[in-house]
Amino acid sequence: MRQNYIFKASKLDEFHEQIVFFFEAIYYQSLTPFSDWDDYFIHFKLKPICSRCKRLKNLMQNVHLEYLTISDVEKKTIYDSAKNSSEIQAICNTSLNISNVKDLSTDIGDTIHALYQYIYYQLPKTKSFISIYGSMKDHYEALKLENRKIKKCPFCGLQNIHPLNNKTKQTYDHYIPLSLYPFVGIQSKNLVPTCKDCNEDFKHDKDSLFFNPQRTIRRRLFYPYGSYNHNINIELKNIKLNNSNLKIEYCDVDINCNKPVLNSEIQSWKDIYEVNTRYKNAIEDDSDEWYKEFFDYLISKQTNGTFINTQKTYDEYRTALSVTESTTNSFLKGPYFESVNSLTTVFK
Repeated sequence: MRQNYIFKASKLDEFHEQIVFFFEAIYYQSLTPFSDWDDYFIHFKLKPICSRCKRLKNLMQNVHLEYLTISDVEKKTIYDSAKNSSEIQAICNTSLNISNVKDLSTDIGDTIHALYQYIYYQLPKTKSFISIYGSMKDHYEALKLENRKIKKCPFCGLQNIHPLNNKTKQTYDHYIPLSLYPFVGIQSKNLVPTCKDCNEDFKHDKDSLFFNPQRTIRRRLFYPYGSYNHNINIELKNIKLNNSNLKIEYCDVDINCNKPVLNSEIQSWKDIYEVNTRYKNAIEDDSDEWYKEFFDYLISKQTNGTFINTQKTYDEYRTALSVTESTTNSFLKGPYFESVNSLTTVFK
């Protein structure tokens, strides 16, 4: 992750905790001889919505019915997952675990997934929900306002983050996917603005929490609202350079971090968002245009038709790129010029 968001507290988390209360209530009932549905399972603040949105109560009752049929071990697993679901940072750093829907028995997994699908995609559109918790648009705009200085997608750095007054809303979606981990489906710390490419084309429904399909190797993730103060280093290797226009026709991209303790997070970020390939493609596609930009800059520094010291001008240009590191792919232009400078005498 190239940079982090600043978290903005949201009323969504009040709603999230009320759903957690439901899972805690049915778990503690399972420790008693009683098994009938009881409206005390519904948090008192949630009851006004349940009275108007019958679908919500029906889905909760469906979960309760299936919950009665599973083993005590699985009941505890579901309880723990609900309880841990508020701790997104701890889930990201592997301190806590949370159930994948595939790890649950089919019927209980399906009913829990249906509940969270409804409370994320449909319930927030109802007047009852909006009147108490506000709309998803309200939450997104409050978060976006808090992070208005972020202009590029923090996950790739390539695509723009839409301004608040844009006609289309930025993709505001789950960092840990709801399709696999429903318990974090309405937790605001799991909702982040992301560019369409990152969210839909690359992350999509990948299992963020495990390196392998068998889900035996947990991976550490950057917490999107964390504070890491790290620098991403990009190095180009195995370069094939066209000397006529200084276009890199082929290269490999190596990405690392100035803090080795974050190596696992870096690897997860590269795997999920495929940034190595995306950066490589951008460099191979655009590097000749980047050289033209420098040449135009060089021409602008002429005095009476004579170039000023080329090395000095190059150093000034590289410094200017580092200042604008987050815009117009400057973070890729820097490694490009550094690599080309070692392969040619043009800048000397």
